[in-house]
Amino acid sequence: MTTHSAAGKGGEETLTQAVARRLRGQLAELMISRKQFSELTGWDRMYVYRRLRGETAMDTAELEHIERTAGIAAHFLLTGNEPTPSPDPPPGLPNQLKTRRRNRRRVSSRTKDQPTG
Repeated sequence: MTTHSAAGKGGEETLTQAVARRLRGQLAELMISRKQFSELTGWDRMYVYRRLRGETAMDTAELEHIERTAGIAAHFLLTGNEPTPSPDPPPGLPNQLKTRRRNRRRVSSRTKDQPTG
């Protein structure tokens, strides 16, 4: 099993735990509660709880479902690297996520248009 160093824990973090940590971080950043996440995904609260704690590994179908329903990139959850944002957020997302995505695109386009040097 692949492990990643856990900053400040002095031990090793499994990929399952790293994915869970990244997902919890994204939910917190987007101000999506566990209850809201459960409702967005259509998953039972205990099902969500076990995955957010890193007790149960998520498969690729679950990661894709999270991306489709909550707008959190599967690529980011697996790698910790931000992918290029999709042009339009999926329908049904909380308003704060839609606003965040729009703002990110504006900043990215301004950065590309500015001359370097």
